[in-house]
Amino acid sequence: MVPTTGTNVLWDFTNVVTSEPEAVQYLVSEPDSTPAGPDFPSATHACGYMLNFDTIWNYYALASDTLWHLGGDYGDLLLCTTPRLTMVFPYAIGDLAVNTATCVYVGPPVNTTWGIEPVATGDILYPGGTIPNVVLVRAYQDGTPTGYYHWYRMNNVLTSVGRYYNFGVELWVPGSGVGIPDHNANGALATYPVPAASEVTVLVGGNATNLFYSLHDAAGRVVTTGNTQSIGDRIRIDVSSLANGQYQLRLLDGEVLRYARVCVAH
Repeated sequence: MVPTTGTNVLWDFTNVVTSEPEAVQYLVSEPDSTPAGPDFPSATHACGYMLNFDTIWNYYALASDTLWHLGGDYGDLLLCTTPRLTMVFPYAIGDLAVNTATCVYVGPPVNTTWGIEPVATGDILYPGGTIPNVVLVRAYQDGTPTGYYHWYRMNNVLTSVGRYYNFGVELWVPGSGVGIPDHNANGALATYPVPAASEVTVLVGGNATNLFYSLHDAAGRVVTTGNTQSIGDRIRIDVSSLANGQYQLRLLDGEVLRYARVCVAH
């Protein structure tokens, strides 16, 4: 059984029976650059996944610490007449997000009452390594908890790690945009806010006096570099001059190189 409550949980999947995985690539993009972007003019984020060469897009509006779902392109267009509450960030165990918005395809309305509740936090151990700092959320349908669960990065409202249902577990190390690899999952750094408008805070986990950082765009090009030192367990980096989009932060502390994803939206 998969633990579905608690804090500092270690989900150990190193000895489970595995099946042949399907190729899933997760994408984050500017809404205007996606096919259905013009249908969601108020969207701030488009988050999708590519499965067997088909790309499914969902469109969101991120307002302060609250993520709203506006609809998606699933072959047929799903449009919500009012935004659907998706999640409040940062995640808090027991903080149930419920929505009752009306959403329709070309045909009849879809079910309008559902919710997501964070129920556990911890790390995932799998044959390829560790996925640290994740939260497990449980899906609700019509006010009733279901057997469907999803893992997300604790420092990101959009980045999915995997799901658990019907005694099956699906895991993936999510991508953050075309051209940005997910290096060194064991040393991944938490960042906030997501997205950052002018400054991003990086949790480095301890005092450090001589840190070198570089930010790389989706093509891997260096867009800015600098030296800094931590204040307590964190550093702050100015991103006000960067274009909107996804970046990879590389942070060198002595001989230790660590990584983080940074999303910029002015």
